[in-house]
Amino acid sequence: MITIQNNVSLRPYNTFGIECKATYFTTVTSPADIIELIQHPVYQTHPHLILGGGSNILFTGDYPGLVIYNSIKGIEEKQLDSHRVLIKAGSGENWHSLVMYCIDKIMAALRTCH
Repeated sequence: MITIQNNVSLRPYNTFGIECKATYFTTVTSPADIIELIQHPVYQTHPHLILGGGSNILFTGDYPGLVIYNSIKGIEEKQLDSHRVLIKAGSGENWHSLVMYCIDKIMAALRTCH
């Protein structure tokens, strides 16, 4: 179940550390949270912004709506055949960590080939 908070500082959610506030704030951790959220009156009646790691945004003032912090995590692997693997990642995964995960998997596979 989602919780919508009022008047939340966005300083911890942006890499510039800019102090500003969101009128409303919530965190989603699953697709079910999103389904619940889009039915909520605050979502339906206020502007909304989806926020990830906060490294590609520069706040210049308070946000007069709902900030949705994406914390949908998880990395899954599916072997497609002997040469291909499908990686499925949650939309809230850290990009750098996901790339490093994939590189580690490739390097491990290369070591087993030799």
